[in-house]
Amino acid sequence: MKNEWEISKSQEEWEVFLCKKFNISPLLAHLLVNRGVDSVEKAEQFLMPEKIHLADPYKMLDMDKAVEKLIKIREKKAPLVVYGDYDVDGVTGTSLYYLVLKKWGWNIKTYIPKRLDDGYGLSKNSISLLHDKGINHFITVDCGITSIDEINYANSLGCEVIVTDHHEVKNQIPPAVAIVDPKRPGDPYPFKDFSGVGVAFKVLQALQKRLGINDDLEEYLDIVALGTIADIVPILWENRYFVHKGIKLFKSKRRVGIMKLMELSNVNPDDIKAHDIGYKIAPKINAVGRIDSAYTALKLILEENPKKAHELAQNLVEKNLERQSIENQIYQQALAQLDVMKDLKERRILVLSGKGWHPGVIGIVASRILSIYHRPTLMLSIEGDIARGSARSIEGVNIVEILKEVDDLLEEYGGHKMAAGFSLKTELIPEFDRRLQIVMKKYDSQILIPKIKVDAKLELSDVNEALFKDIKKIRPYGSGNPEPIFVFEDLEIGRLRTVGKNGKHVNVILWKGQNKMDAVGFGFSHLFDNVNLPNEFARLDVAANVWENSWNDKIRYQLNIVDMNIKFDGKYKVNFLRKSEIKKEKFDKILNQSSNALVIGDPCVEEKIILEASMKERGKLIVVSPTNSMLKDLYNSLSLMLKKIGIQSSYVDALHMSDNPNGVTFTNVISLPKIIKGGEFVILCEPQLMIEMGLVNEISDLVVEKKSKRLLLLSSFLNRDDESKILQLFSVKKIFHEFHKRDIGIIDDRNTKDKTSILMRLLKSEHNRMAVVFSNRQNLKKTLSTLCERFPLMCKSDQIISYVPNASLYHYHRVVDLVKKGKVKVLLTTPVYASSLERINRIVYYDFPRNHISFLKPPSLFDRANSMSVIHMMFGEEDVNRNVKDIESLFPPSEHIIKAAHVLSQKSVDPEERLVETGIVDSKVFSKLYISMFKEMGIFDGEKVTKIPTEDEVNMTLREREGMAEKRILTNLKRELMERKTRNIAKIFHNPFENYAKSSN
Repeated sequence: MKNEWEISKSQEEWEVFLCKKFNISPLLAHLLVNRGVDSVEKAEQFLMPEKIHLADPYKMLDMDKAVEKLIKIREKKAPLVVYGDYDVDGVTGTSLYYLVLKKWGWNIKTYIPKRLDDGYGLSKNSISLLHDKGINHFITVDCGITSIDEINYANSLGCEVIVTDHHEVKNQIPPAVAIVDPKRPGDPYPFKDFSGVGVAFKVLQALQKRLGINDDLEEYLDIVALGTIADIVPILWENRYFVHKGIKLFKSKRRVGIMKLMELSNVNPDDIKAHDIGYKIAPKINAVGRIDSAYTALKLILEENPKKAHELAQNLVEKNLERQSIENQIYQQALAQLDVMKDLKERRILVLSGKGWHPGVIGIVASRILSIYHRPTLMLSIEGDIARGSARSIEGVNIVEILKEVDDLLEEYGGHKMAAGFSLKTELIPEFDRRLQIVMKKYDSQILIPKIKVDAKLELSDVNEALFKDIKKIRPYGSGNPEPIFVFEDLEIGRLRTVGKNGKHVNVILWKGQNKMDAVGFGFSHLFDNVNLPNEFARLDVAANVWENSWNDKIRYQLNIVDMNIKFDGKYKVNFLRKSEIKKEKFDKILNQSSNALVIGDPCVEEKIILEASMKERGKLIVVSPTNSMLKDLYNSLSLMLKKIGIQSSYVDALHMSDNPNGVTFTNVISLPKIIKGGEFVILCEPQLMIEMGLVNEISDLVVEKKSKRLLLLSSFLNRDDESKILQLFSVKKIFHEFHKRDIGIIDDRNTKDKTSILMRLLKSEHNRMAVVFSNRQNLKKTLSTLCERFPLMCKSDQIISYVPNASLYHYHRVVDLVKKGKVKVLLTTPVYASSLERINRIVYYDFPRNHISFLKPPSLFDRANSMSVIHMMFGEEDVNRNVKDIESLFPPSEHIIKAAHVLSQKSVDPEERLVETGIVDSKVFSKLYISMFKEMGIFDGEKVTKIPTEDEVNMTLREREGMAEKRILTNLKRELMERKTRNIAKIFHNPFENYAKSSN
């Protein structure tokens, strides 16, 4: 639970009065009071929205002037352009004016500016273009109140502009012939919170009254409701009337275009709710205005041909998908910027900027950032010397008033208290940010604590038909009238399953006493990552809406979870949060087992156990890895340590064979049969991968046949099926759980084209201490050289330092000491680095890991007390392809081996040089590899190949089998790391043993 729950207090006397006056339940009376109902009139507006009185439109300033000017334009039969904004409010307002004024005899045209070409509101260029076409009369909708210079320009051309708007007014109003905006200072109209289309409706009301036209204007309230809901204005008073009536009109299916969009959005018009309009319909209409032309949306609303309407609706759906893709890219970049802000916790307002950010999308991203940090958020798209911005605010902070405080820095700005647009010179962004931080200090810091306003505490037994009838009486919901939220406490979790794309959501059965309730939590699955269920110690407090579902004509009630708090009693909490470091007595318990044992732990746990076993055995100990890359990493990581404590170690694979290895022998599963004699202590690492490789049965038979002294299996990730197979095949009697639960953030820059620039930006932050992990040493050396050219003093002072395998023991200890003391800003290394990263707060994967362990190991080196740890993925498809090429060069395909055999079938003075000369290999290093394979097959006499091998013979060599294993593991790792969503990859770090934990219940 990250929010404060504010439970509304009762006003008993007033609530009792409402109960008696309207014959309603105490709960419904309480809901009304929570929504600001402090008079009988307001209560009637909630309970009987169809009876809401619409005030006289002529109470608005300049309404009479606007009407008279419109009538004169019609009398002259002059063309009139409706100049609308490009969002849903502007598009619906434009369509409303067009439909009604055209029907009533006006020569009506429409113009909606393109966001990227014209910017927000009236523009001089647009006015000029329209004027050149003979148009001199304009009526705006959802814009114009801040267009002072533009209307002055229109006046200079002899044009006349009527402004109808609902945005906040600046210090002065524009010189238009009429300005209808209820937010004008001194405007006597009793309701101020119309949308732009709502103001347009009032203008048409006034015009109808003046002309005595008998049409039913309410036939257009579906259009008004769409714009009103989309613009997130309070659904109160007249807006409540518009939305209440408008939703009923949607059910009549009169608007062909909107119906087609509903169909493609899976919205049932017979059961449409304000939520459907706000979250399923409006975003698709908004999308075209954000990234293309809003004319498509305008055409959709006006279209009456079903086939054309379907094509337009499909276009909107596709544009919305495109918008989502652009939005997610900017969102990731914005999160990365926030991550490097050293003063993030102190900031009361967030200012983020980026070159090339799409101006039409940054407002949505600002809303997403705001929902996480609960700070007013301003996003700026930099285009050369000018930055165009979009702002979103929180309750209690009027963003337009904030911008007024710094308007000397701005080129233009406008909007309302929760959202605004603005622009300024790029060079002023730092000063703009600095000044805004000062302005925000005037506000109480408590306003920045996210709060959920709860209507009441209920029990599950309270949820019934009567309760739901009460809730329905205050529909439609929206700004100013939120859907009721109730708190339910101390609920047991009966059953939980993840649902939706990528398993982001949860569906859970909740119990209390004899009562149970189905509940859904959108986006809450991550809260259960570390919780084993079912669990008698876990309880939930939930803040939730109550929903009604109908299935097979049977009504069921369901909780829609808004927020939750998972609680544990003392017994479970101790177990759940226990430390996972292995102590000496635990090592002894593991290593003194006479029977085979399985240890579940991260790669660092595996290495500690191998070191302890090496010291304990002082003799024949064989450590087996699934593949060459894992073997090499493990050997490089531990050989220095073993040498330090005086223990010999050797390395055995197809190219490095020893008939009598001494001390601790590191090998792979392919080469194990060549060295195991019998009676050894065998440590088998990652047996689940041997299952994946299809070799586990062979290894099991081998260790049984050789009568190993003892077998210890070490696994860093495991699923239930593999666990069962391992326990059975290797006769495991004891399982040890050594979990390292990690609370780590993740930043996704996969497939980025500019890794070095990102590193340099991160390097400039005081906050960052990075370990940059490389699988490719050439990349490491190249990056180190680039960074030292750019930051020579940091390299000289060891703030930038590197460590690679096989470095001297002195260099290793020096690097470790510098990291522990916090002197290192950037450590460039490989996955074999074996010491703690306790002062490091970010691990950057520069290129694609060679295997699962090189991906899992670095995070296990983090200091577990560091709450700011971050994983940053920069690898991409190019890195994967490079790994594939490296494997093919180290483990050449059979056709290459056969080709080389033909070349060496003739006697040669220097066979190694011969392979280089003929282009089979690049260097003698690889020539030796080929010749070693020929020797293994017994077809090389020292000077030539005596027999051309078959493909089957090549494939049976140790080296070729090692290569096949590497390729299989890499293919699976690519699928897991390149095709999975960030959310699922993050789960690995939050709980790398999730699969095993679930299987152990």
